[in-house]
Amino acid sequence: MKYLSKSVSIIVILLLAFSSVYAQSNPLTLKECVQIALDNSSKIAIAKRSLDTAQLEVKDARAGYLPGLGISAGYNINDTYDKIEWTEKHYDARLSLTETFYDNGQTSAKIKQAKARLTSAQLDFQKIQDDLVLEVIKNYYTLLKAQGMLKVKEEGLKQAQTHLNLAKARYDAGSVPKSDILKAEVEVSGAELDSIEAENDLSLARTDLNNCLGIDLNAPILIVDTEDSVESIWMSFDECLVYALKNRPEIKEAEINLKINEISLKLAQKEVWPSIALEGSYNTDIDQLINKYDWNESTGWEIGIKASLPIFDAGRAKRGVIKANIDLANTKTNADQLKKEIALEVKKAYLTAKSQKKVIETTEKQLSQAKESFESTQGRYSSGVAPIYEVTDAQASLNNAQTNYVRAVYDYQIAIFTLKKVIGGEIL
Repeated sequence: MKYLSKSVSIIVILLLAFSSVYAQSNPLTLKECVQIALDNSSKIAIAKRSLDTAQLEVKDARAGYLPGLGISAGYNINDTYDKIEWTEKHYDARLSLTETFYDNGQTSAKIKQAKARLTSAQLDFQKIQDDLVLEVIKNYYTLLKAQGMLKVKEEGLKQAQTHLNLAKARYDAGSVPKSDILKAEVEVSGAELDSIEAENDLSLARTDLNNCLGIDLNAPILIVDTEDSVESIWMSFDECLVYALKNRPEIKEAEINLKINEISLKLAQKEVWPSIALEGSYNTDIDQLINKYDWNESTGWEIGIKASLPIFDAGRAKRGVIKANIDLANTKTNADQLKKEIALEVKKAYLTAKSQKKVIETTEKQLSQAKESFESTQGRYSSGVAPIYEVTDAQASLNNAQTNYVRAVYDYQIAIFTLKKVIGGEIL
């Protein structure tokens, strides 16, 4: 047992080492991350089981059209035959085949309702899948953004250290006061703090992505940086809204729920109305068949029409109709509210994407100007023309411009994918 424990420990260590090497040598693409999340998601697993249940309910509803085969047996004594003995006067055994040919449309309505619920389950599965895909995308680009931010902060720290070294050299040469060194040291400290915060943001972003993928939170996952050109907004807001109201799974599901409640109302009304049923049965007395070996004498059939009218049920059937009408009215109200919520969601996503596109254009100009200003100021300081505060200010402006640009690029990607999702389009 001791050696088995050691062996298991060694295997675990080797697997962890292999996983680490694999993660480092095989960065994951966005589509690969999405597939991992779909494979590991408990919500997806539950939604699939709900689909299976809905399919079974359709089969159950269709079974109403099929004949029923059953066997029954019993033993009894009474005041006439009061002795416990094994005779045909005491026991009874029958084999019955029954079929309902017409039930006032109830079976047909139940089949339609079950099919509608299956469609609703399929749409709900699509919605859960779309939500997960967008969540993965957001976490994926957030991690890329955090990686970009760390690079910017690390580069800023290197520049700050270079400024400090230059200030010390010029101070030793007697060309600048000691305040230049102090100013440069403050810049280095600030850059170090920025790097620490960026490293923490990177760790948090990686943890969030791991959690979204359903893998170990400490897994050293690497992802592929996307170098695709920034996609433009391809539709107007009105076109986006029309498309969303036509293609969002929630809209389709609301329409299906409306249909389900309409069928429920019809079924409730059938409980109030007179009902007519056409039924048939074929019975076999097993005891007679065994004892007399005569199929004709042991079997019989019957077909009958049965009409029924509920006279008094304490108002249960009427209350059922009232409840069904309330449910139908609520479904219609919810559908109208859903359209308003989707319109708001599309409006926000559209404006965000449009705004982020402008932010990219602005930060590109800002970054170009900041680079030019920094290079000029740094050269002037090296020549002894500019004071150090101009260099540190130019460096701060460059770091800010780089940060804004990195943030804008990945935020725009997230905004575009969000817009695709809220209009009901194909996300990936």
